[in-house]
Amino acid sequence: MKRTSAIFFTFFLILLSLNAQNTLQSKYNMFRAGDQIIKQQIEYISPGQSGASVIWDFSKVSIVNEEYPLFFYREQADDLTQIIAWEHETRFL
Repeated sequence: MKRTSAIFFTFFLILLSLNAQNTLQSKYNMFRAGDQIIKQQIEYISPGQSGASVIWDFSKVSIVNEEYPLFFYREQADDLTQIIAWEHETRFL
C-alpha cells in the first residue's frame, strides 16, 4: 500500500508541474515600434449568401497589390509615447 501511495504521489507531483498552454499577455504580444506586417490587397467580390454553415469560396479572387505594408513606429507627444500604425498613407493611433 505504501508503494502504491508513493507512486501515486509522485505521478501527482509530475502532473502539477505540467503546463498545457502558455497564456497570452498583452505586454508581450502587442505591436512594437519597428514591426512590419505585409498584407495582400485583393479585389472586392460579394461573398454570397449569409448565415450559419455557409462556405464561401475566395480561391478565384485576383490580387490588386501583392505587397501592402503596415509599419509601426513610436512617436513622442507631450508626456505620452504612442505606437503609430502607418498604412497606405494613413496613420492610426
